[in-house]
Amino acid sequence: MAGRLRFQGMMAHAMMMLLEDLTQVLEQETEKYESLLRLLSQERGLIASGDLAALGELVKRKETLTLELKIIQEARASLLTRISATRGIPLVELTLFRVAGLVPASHSTRYRTTLDRLALLATALAEENNWNAALLDRSIAYIRGSLSFLMSAVTPVPLYQGDGSIAAQSPSLSVLNSQV
Repeated sequence: MAGRLRFQGMMAHAMMMLLEDLTQVLEQETEKYESLLRLLSQERGLIASGDLAALGELVKRKETLTLELKIIQEARASLLTRISATRGIPLVELTLFRVAGLVPASHSTRYRTTLDRLALLATALAEENNWNAALLDRSIAYIRGSLSFLMSAVTPVPLYQGDGSIAAQSPSLSVLNSQV
């Protein structure tokens, strides 16, 4: 009986450590997502201003942050796998919100606060990303329209001669140059 209680105590302690580690990983993940949100906000300004050099640097910072997030997400997945095995809950059924029910009351507030922040960040990141995508789409449409105009300006309109043949023309950039 004493051995069984000691084993249960060790399992409870191990579970508590897993949950503590998961909370710390989620806090790190939340901090990285907050940084990503700040970068996405800066990106919107750079897209609107057309500062390609600064935008290129920002993209590099986003890529680095994305790699850091991937490592953190792998740590989270590993912890969830261990919690799943310890509790006998199939991994596909083990969500972060379900884990909240496993967290002892002493750590519940911290865990829930972190989850709430993470959920709000997910929404904010999606919205910011949608704004940036819309700006980029509009920029691309503008560039396509400009290219189409330029192509039509430099492509000669066919001139037909009296016999129906097309007269040879050299391309002219007079539409682009007021000195011609």
